[in-house]
Amino acid sequence: MEDLFQSSGDRQCRLDDLGQCLTMPRPIVPPKGYPVAPRSLGEHLRKKRLDLGLLQAQVAEKIGVTESTVWNWEHGVTPALQHHSKIIQFLGYQPDR
Repeated sequence: MEDLFQSSGDRQCRLDDLGQCLTMPRPIVPPKGYPVAPRSLGEHLRKKRLDLGLLQAQVAEKIGVTESTVWNWEHGVTPALQHHSKIIQFLGYQPDR
């Protein structure tokens, strides 16, 4: 008998030989642009933000900058030294360079 699949919500159902449903969780697919192996401070910031489900505006408020500043950092602009301590505090760790 061929493997038959049914999908419902966040679960997949594979039907066994008796037609009974064997449920499996769907694989978690990271969002587009998710930095799996962050290299820059901005990539670390984006990864942490996405992991916590926060908007750029929420991170900006926590760090004390504008939303556009967070966007710039996440897109390659190096944060000024004066912001590093707040960024590290938000991340909860010191990224290796």
